[in-house]
Amino acid sequence: MTAGPGQVFFPRPAQAALRLPRDHVIGRAGLAQLGGPAGSGGLVLGLDEDRHPVAVRLFEGQPSVVAVVGTPNLVRVIAFRAVAVGALVRVLTSRPHLWHQLAESLGGYGRLVSVVAADAGPPGGGSPAAPVLTVLDADARPPDPRGRPASSGTMLTLLPAVSDSTASTLRLADIALLPRCDHAQARRACALLGVEARHVPRLVYAPDDGLAMVAGGEPTFLRLAPTEIERRLLSG
Repeated sequence: MTAGPGQVFFPRPAQAALRLPRDHVIGRAGLAQLGGPAGSGGLVLGLDEDRHPVAVRLFEGQPSVVAVVGTPNLVRVIAFRAVAVGALVRVLTSRPHLWHQLAESLGGYGRLVSVVAADAGPPGGGSPAAPVLTVLDADARPPDPRGRPASSGTMLTLLPAVSDSTASTLRLADIALLPRCDHAQARRACALLGVEARHVPRLVYAPDDGLAMVAGGEPTFLRLAPTEIERRLLSG
């Protein structure tokens, strides 16, 4: 498959058996908004309103910080897709039972996904060839908004809600992911992230698998579009 002018082609991940979305093409301008030009580290987060894949480059260049509001279900799918682009996943939690299915879906504990105690420190390594996605289950452990991931890694913090205790984590994130929420949560999230208030209804009336991805105050609305395997992670 060949990219057209002004587009970037992402090759099919080596782990094709994971049944992720097909090879895809995405415009450079849209991807730049989400953290840089495309490359082998492009991770598909969903489909936009025109059903074009929306990808973000998380594991090359500067380490990334991502904040996700909601439940572990969404984070399990993101972690699953991160493994498909070559990342190892490390989950810091005091609720390991919520992450069992993810580890088992990817071959069992310790291979591609490790689930460790909530007070464990951040991973000490990571490289462009073997990046690390560290998931902090902040419903089990208060987040440290000053924390940054190791080189070539990404720190993803799962936040239970938009609140006073999570506001600083949201503000400092390079990318924030917001699912459908009520008016109060939507207004507060938009205010914290510098998103225009006119976008509040789109958060309130988003579809079941709808997301708002915010980078630099600019929202991108998309649908997760999970595969059959990923639906099991969402329902787990």
